[in-house]
Amino acid sequence: MDLRLGRKIAFDDAERRTYEGTITELEKPYVFGFGEVDDLLNISLQAEDQGYGQTVNVC
Repeated sequence: MDLRLGRKIAFDDAERRTYEGTITELEKPYVFGFGEVDDLLNISLQAEDQGYGQTVNVC
């Protein structure tokens, strides 16, 4: 994944659907946001005892 503002990203979910978007927000290494069709998503990672947790917000 090329994590730079304005770059295209793509990933799939557990149900084999592919999502594509454009990165609209980036605060390395813990937060990035992107637009996918009509949605804006914000993903943030939080350090935890056993790795990282994540929060996904859809606007």
